[in-house]
Amino acid sequence: MSNNDKIPRVLIAKIGFSFIFALVLLAFLLMSPSKSAVHYSWMIPVFPLISFGLILLFGLHDSEKGGSIALFGVSFSSVFSLAVAYDLFVNGTASGSYVESSRVWFS
Repeated sequence: MSNNDKIPRVLIAKIGFSFIFALVLLAFLLMSPSKSAVHYSWMIPVFPLISFGLILLFGLHDSEKGGSIALFGVSFSSVFSLAVAYDLFVNGTASGSYVESSRVWFS
């Protein structure tokens, strides 16, 4: 195995840091006993949209040309979507009914 085939340690550190940061944010949001992960499911598509905007603004200044910014957006979305799936399938949040959550986008 040559040196070109190995995954750089910096990339592994960025992946680990982004997943840990996403888990900390999710734990902070779920501290309220009345809220579940389903209430924050609207944030799943928001993270890639924010990272897209950040890549447009700061992508050329990044050493990987926006790759690390995209990594943060994807990891946040995957952590939140796994939390919502766990909440629905294991905890049975829906349990025969539907969860309604509305938000005013424009006023």
